[in-house]
Amino acid sequence: MKIAVIGAQGHYCNIIEAIKHNNRISVDAVAPGTVDENIVPVAMDFAKVGVNVRLFDDYLTMLDEIQPDIVAVNSYFYINSQITTDLLRRKINVFCEKPLATDLNKLSNLYHEYLKSGVHLTAMHLMRDMPWFAAAHKAVRQGRIGDISVINIQKSYILGQRDAFFTSRFTYGGTIPWVGSHAVDLAYWFTGERFKSVTALHTKKHNNSHGDLENAALCQFVTEKGVLVSVSLDYMRPQTAPSHGDDRIRIAGTKGVVEVIDENAYIINDEAEGVQKLDNIDGGNMFESFMNEVKGFGRCPLTAEDAFYITRICLYARESADTGKTITF
Repeated sequence: MKIAVIGAQGHYCNIIEAIKHNNRISVDAVAPGTVDENIVPVAMDFAKVGVNVRLFDDYLTMLDEIQPDIVAVNSYFYINSQITTDLLRRKINVFCEKPLATDLNKLSNLYHEYLKSGVHLTAMHLMRDMPWFAAAHKAVRQGRIGDISVINIQKSYILGQRDAFFTSRFTYGGTIPWVGSHAVDLAYWFTGERFKSVTALHTKKHNNSHGDLENAALCQFVTEKGVLVSVSLDYMRPQTAPSHGDDRIRIAGTKGVVEVIDENAYIINDEAEGVQKLDNIDGGNMFESFMNEVKGFGRCPLTAEDAFYITRICLYARESADTGKTITF
């Protein structure tokens, strides 16, 4: 199976993790999404796991010559929908960085191209792979905390000095679609429910001269069965922090509470006194699951329909933050 990568901005590291787990996976070529994109670091990252890739200056030339079965799209966020459209029209399976598109019109057009294509597509919502979130999800799906009432999700990152495309709404798309999409996916995954409404806020205050970049955001969702979901996003994590990100979730149900903090999952319920630590479990690898689905066996846990839905919800949440209005779906 021939695999190629377009761009250098997203989570292509998921493919590297898949290669570490399965050395039969390889990548044939890498090309930039635009002429100003430096793909050399991508090639160097693949070389570290023993994969030597061909570098192309233009992705359309790469597609013509390599004729890949799967392409990972992770260029500048605003252009990923156009690249994906080019791939779908060529009947190439797509493993795409999120968000799938940076506005609703682009998303709608992309969805129609997907329906016509007859190929597979998914997005890089990779928190499902993480062993601590997989452990928490298993406990919730086993009914160990009963019916879910409320979910609180936190994603906090070090801002540092971001690339120039982060400073423009047009090229970045916004913190809610970029960072918040992970949180929306988690809420959707844990509840198995669609959303009824969102009320959101975001701010550019304290963004360290990063132009349009929203340094913090808050979203409140209500699911179709009345679960309350709060999402807190920020780039306020100090440079001295022990890790780049601090991802947390708390899920409260009728029989107990599950929490993830510092890459560990915990449960409090009537099974035992006090807090019990859950054993981390293998959450799999999204790219490997997607590749297997393309081959005709297995199923990627995140369907194309899921990916389009999560993107749409995030774009509506951004609209809510822009307008100050609650959006109902």
